[in-house]
Amino acid sequence: MNTRLTHFSCLSLLSILLLLRCSPDANAAAAEVPDDAATVQSALADLEAGRMFEGMGKLRELVRRNPRHGDAHLYLGMVYSRMRQYDFALRYVKRAIELDPDKGAYYNQLGVLWTEQRRFKEALEAFLKAVKSKFRGDEELQKAWQNLGYCHRELLQWDEAIRAYQRAIELQPRVASAHLSLGEMYLDRNRLDEAIQELALGR
Repeated sequence: MNTRLTHFSCLSLLSILLLLRCSPDANAAAAEVPDDAATVQSALADLEAGRMFEGMGKLRELVRRNPRHGDAHLYLGMVYSRMRQYDFALRYVKRAIELDPDKGAYYNQLGVLWTEQRRFKEALEAFLKAVKSKFRGDEELQKAWQNLGYCHRELLQWDEAIRAYQRAIELQPRVASAHLSLGEMYLDRNRLDEAIQELALGR
C-alpha cells in the first residue's frame, strides 16, 4: 500500500522580496551590512540549483551574524536532513522552535525529521503541535494535517488518521495525494464506496 509524507521543499519556501529604491548613501550602507532576507533568498536559490555547499555557507554565515534568525536555522535543519545528518538537523530545527515557538512550519519540519527516523511517537507530538500553531496559509497547514494523518496511520490509529486526512482535504480540496491517502484508509477499513470516491478524486 502506498503511503505519503508531505515535505516542505526549499523551493516552496522561497518568498518574493520587494526591492526598495534607496539613496546612494543608503545603498552604500546596505552593501556594508548584508540584508538577511536577501541572504536567505540567495541561499535558497543556491540550494534549489544544487549548489549545496554554497547555500549552506550563506545560511551558516547568517546564523553567525544573526543567531536569532529562526528561518535560517530551519533551512539548515532541512539541508542536514537531506544529507541524513539527523543530529545536526534536529539541533537546528529545535533551535528555530526555541526562537519562535508559535510557527507551525517549524513543528511540521520537526515531525518530518522524526518520521524519517521512524520515531512516530515523537513525530505525532510534533505534528499535533504544528496543526495548533500559526501558518502563513492553508497550503502549509494542509501539509501538516496530511503529515499528521500519515503518522496516525503508521501508529495504527485508524480513526484519527481518517479525521486528519479529511481535515487536510477540507483545507485544500484539490490535493490529489490527500484524497489517495484517505481512499487507501477507507479501503483498509472496508468502506468501499467511500474508498472508490476518494481514489477517483486522487487520480
